[in-house]
Amino acid sequence: MPTRLNSSPTKSKAICSPPTRKCRKFPSGALSFEQIKESVLDVARFDVFDLGDIVLSGDAAHLARVLDGLQGEGAAAPLVLWSIAEEIRAVGRVLAGLSGGRPLQQAMRDARIWGPRQKLIERNVGRFTPSQIETALVHAARVDRMIKGLARGDVWDELLQLGLRFSRRPAKAA
Repeated sequence: MPTRLNSSPTKSKAICSPPTRKCRKFPSGALSFEQIKESVLDVARFDVFDLGDIVLSGDAAHLARVLDGLQGEGAAAPLVLWSIAEEIRAVGRVLAGLSGGRPLQQAMRDARIWGPRQKLIERNVGRFTPSQIETALVHAARVDRMIKGLARGDVWDELLQLGLRFSRRPAKAA
């Protein structure tokens, strides 16, 4: 059965603009749910709100692909920076809680980390130090100044460097 898109012209245009360009490649007539779903999923590959999980997972290649995709899609650099910096701050809050003697679960609750992110933080928090957090936040502040035009540099390259710095896994001892 064909799927009908929202009939409101403003909402349809805002929500469906990129996918409808893709939908024009289908034969004329009604589109099936699967065709629409495929088109939307093909266009919506990069989500700025996934950056925190990607940075924590330590997957440098995936991080580079997503940042490149976000830049190509015209994502707002301040939002990208916020997403990465928020993850850095969250890990910093958990580390502060742990150093204050709180159990990991309590430290995560205090840092407002819930759901699937808890497992990711739990698996990765041990590879960070307060010094790394401080250095990453100083780097984030420098990127923020670049975004605002107060410092020189390539914002997207610095966003990548910040993400790589924070996602880098320590070298394994031989």
